[in-house]
Amino acid sequence: MKIAIIEDNSLMAEMLKDMVTEQPDWELVGIADNGDDGIGLIRAKRPDIVLLDLILPKSDGFFVLKTIRAENIPVKFLALSSLNDDGLIEKALRYGASYYMIKPFQFDQLKERICDVTGMAFHSAPAAGAAAHVKSLDEKLSDIFLQLGMQIKLQGFHFVRDCIKIAARRPDTQNNMKSLYDEVGKIYGKAAEKVERCIRHLVLSAIKSGKFGTINTFFAADVYTPPERMTNAHFIALWADKIRMNCL
Repeated sequence: MKIAIIEDNSLMAEMLKDMVTEQPDWELVGIADNGDDGIGLIRAKRPDIVLLDLILPKSDGFFVLKTIRAENIPVKFLALSSLNDDGLIEKALRYGASYYMIKPFQFDQLKERICDVTGMAFHSAPAAGAAAHVKSLDEKLSDIFLQLGMQIKLQGFHFVRDCIKIAARRPDTQNNMKSLYDEVGKIYGKAAEKVERCIRHLVLSAIKSGKFGTINTFFAADVYTPPERMTNAHFIALWADKIRMNCL
């Protein structure tokens, strides 16, 4: 399956790229960061599906949808946006999007929607001798968070996961949490202060659940003593360091 990405946020584009390239039967044919280049990419590469952000520079996602449909190019669109507006959702579907997902979303759900839209199976049987499915970093972190009593329905769940991945790639960001929150906030159209509050609420809720103390088992050390609070920065740094040491 050939997939194209049209997304102006470089971090989100990189995350989508990682998701696509992890799948053995998916091929990333290109990434565009504006609507005009996106139209050119679709014309040149003829992908099976396009992951399309609706808010783009030069030409927005609606213009991309309208243009490609007018040219009768056989491609499916999965619209992505941080805007939860019934009018925009209806407009995107009317212009030709097969599905509309609101940021933040779980990447496993996005994979499933891609397969739903294209009619392809997500969990294909492995070939003889092939290795078993290897969990992505998102899946590993999500599994751990759930064991710590973190609720996946809370926005902070997605925010902190992205903060950890950025901090793991770029350790310098841990020295400027405001900048890190701002970077993640731009992905989801949220202010840095909102990202910080949501993560703090996520951690505090997990502590209150009584499950957060199990974090010590993942580090084989007493990194947390109930019922103390743990700061956002400390929580993010713990997991970012673990990822950099290839221990996750």
